[in-house]
Amino acid sequence: LPFGVASIPPSLAGALGNGPQVPTSASGVRCTFDDLAAKAGALGHLNLTEDPDGIVRRIPLLVEYQGRLFPSLALQLALKHIGSQLAELTIQLDLFGQPQLHARHLQLVLDGGYHMPLQVDRDWTHLRTYSFVDVIDGTIDPARFKDQIVLIGATAEEIGPSYRLGGHARVATRNACDSQRR
Repeated sequence: LPFGVASIPPSLAGALGNGPQVPTSASGVRCTFDDLAAKAGALGHLNLTEDPDGIVRRIPLLVEYQGRLFPSLALQLALKHIGSQLAELTIQLDLFGQPQLHARHLQLVLDGGYHMPLQVDRDWTHLRTYSFVDVIDGTIDPARFKDQIVLIGATAEEIGPSYRLGGHARVATRNACDSQRR
């Protein structure tokens, strides 16, 4: 989403440069390899920003890099879930000047930095986390994943850095892109 295109209302385009509604700005981009990117249903950033106490409580849904807005993987997954796509996403300001993202029936209210608060439900996540080994060896029927959005990745804390989330949960991530706030 480049700045100033039709998907960004003129009222927001003016506010981006003059007010608090400025997305997190990335200092660089670390891209996935071409073969994976060509087959992926969508791509998104994995930036996490810790609060001063070291806890991640919000996720930037849009990150600015070289005059363009890049969506988070979480936003791309939400759009896929509702049968939408990035081209349908619109950005508007609410009555208080805070940015909102809209696509079909999805409406996300964000803070001035385009962050969405994280809500962690450890039980829900635990019930929906499966070992790849269990799928490969037949312990879990692969049909369980038919017509589902499936994320495959390392979750063991030993493999990569992990981040503390609100509610004492932890998330492990690997190869998250670095960004810094303007």
